Amino acid sequence: MVRERAAGGSYPAIAGPRHEASVSRGEAWTDAAFRPFHIQAPQRSGTQDRKKVFMFEKIRIKEHMEVADINGQHVGTVDDVEDNRIKLTKSDAGDNMHHFISLDEVEKIDDNRVYLKASAVIPQGVKG
Repeated sequence: MVRERAAGGSYPAIAGPRHEASVSRGEAWTDAAFRPFHIQAPQRSGTQDRKKVFMFEKIRIKEHMEVADINGQHVGTVDDVEDNRIKLTKSDAGDNMHHFISLDEVEKIDDNRVYLKASAVIPQGVKG
């Protein structure tokens, strides 16, 4: 790639085929005519971004954390995180069984409490 000096003075940092053609025709380089080439990173799909959030949330959710609805009302206590689900303790269930809540239902995590979204589906059998 040949770098030609513009009539006004300086050399361009990057020249592309469009600009080299204008120089060969004797046209001067201008700021308006010269635009550096930008290489953009490939866009990630929402699924990949959500997977990152899952991993981040899974790391932050620990055993014995309280699970609450959007209003702060107790729903249960974390027993474990399995796959993309929070496993609640049996002691918080009226039927003495483990119940699960999807990580999709998590709105935020503050201190030692997991808050669920307003639209979260709370499993039947959880005392709350």
